[in-house]
Amino acid sequence: MKILMINIQYYPNIEGGAEISTQKLAEGLVKTNDVSVLCDGAENQMPEVINGVKVYRTPVRIGYRCKIEEVLTRSYKIQAYKRIKKIIKEINPDVLHTNNLHAFTVIVWKIAKELGIPMVHTLRDYSLLDRRRFFENYIREKCSNYVDVVTAPSQFTLNVFLKAGMFKKNKKSIAVPNAIDYVENDLRECVCQKIVRIGGKIKFAYLGRYAPEKGVDWLVRVFSLIDKNEAELHLFGKGKLEDRTLQIIAEMSNIFDHGFCAESKLMGKLKQCDVVVAPSLWDEPFGRIILDAYKAACPVIITDRGGMPEVVEDSKTGLILKSENDSELQDAIEYFLDRDNIKKMIPNIANQLHRYGIEDQVSTFTELYQFAIMGEGRK
Repeated sequence: MKILMINIQYYPNIEGGAEISTQKLAEGLVKTNDVSVLCDGAENQMPEVINGVKVYRTPVRIGYRCKIEEVLTRSYKIQAYKRIKKIIKEINPDVLHTNNLHAFTVIVWKIAKELGIPMVHTLRDYSLLDRRRFFENYIREKCSNYVDVVTAPSQFTLNVFLKAGMFKKNKKSIAVPNAIDYVENDLRECVCQKIVRIGGKIKFAYLGRYAPEKGVDWLVRVFSLIDKNEAELHLFGKGKLEDRTLQIIAEMSNIFDHGFCAESKLMGKLKQCDVVVAPSLWDEPFGRIILDAYKAACPVIITDRGGMPEVVEDSKTGLILKSENDSELQDAIEYFLDRDNIKKMIPNIANQLHRYGIEDQVSTFTELYQFAIMGEGRK
């Protein structure tokens, strides 16, 4: 099967979990399929092959969010439209799988419709729900009806879009969780090491963007109340921390800001930690960092937001905060200061991770592509 995936960014240009998830799926699919990816890039770039996936880059980005009327009226966008259509025709895929569109906009769906290409779309963020302009909203809803199959990494995210009136005419909508690649023997070794670990401070970790909606400033503030002789907090990410947060980090001897950590080094860092905290203050579509935590045999502390609770079994693979107040987060952190509370969750974490293997995700999407191609999903 010849598959074309579209995402605003692709490796090595990683902005977040959506790019990682798209890459993992593409590399899983390419083992038995012909897979190409179209993403934003410099003009006149030659296609390159990355881990078997053929990557086409073409300039489409003006801003992180673009208006559909700009696509239709600005000469730059008209040229981008022509380039995108030319590349899609050149690849001539059996199925088109769109992900984060952003500057591509939903005009990509119109192109695929014109070319008679079956479509699958995965909702990896909420950018399509920007309703500041009526015309933009109208175009998005209309073009969403061209999509044969719509998926999302969580049922929560899928429901948000369906309730908003998007994808009214699609033939199938389904939640397909993100996946992670892991080696069973490595997982067993990590589990054993964590179970026999004794003594020492409990090491908590935060991974992700430094942004107010991610809750990292809240986490640092609450963690400053924890006994510094009992625990450490390690931050891995990039972005801007509040001035007060930077001051707390400078004053505390048990809070460490390591900055951005490349994915190739991430697992080594996580294996040295005991608990991962994802204190998000917005509705995460999925929360990929939870899978990274599970792979390192770490229980998690999460807020009850978005799709994250679908990945965590409360009191079995982590703790789900029912509110976003300081005392509940502090209580959750202090619960894990007893290493036995960590150890009793580790076997459950290993079992939970088995639900998110890349092979299962590849199998599910292969079936969805075939569904769209064979006619059941065609308009």
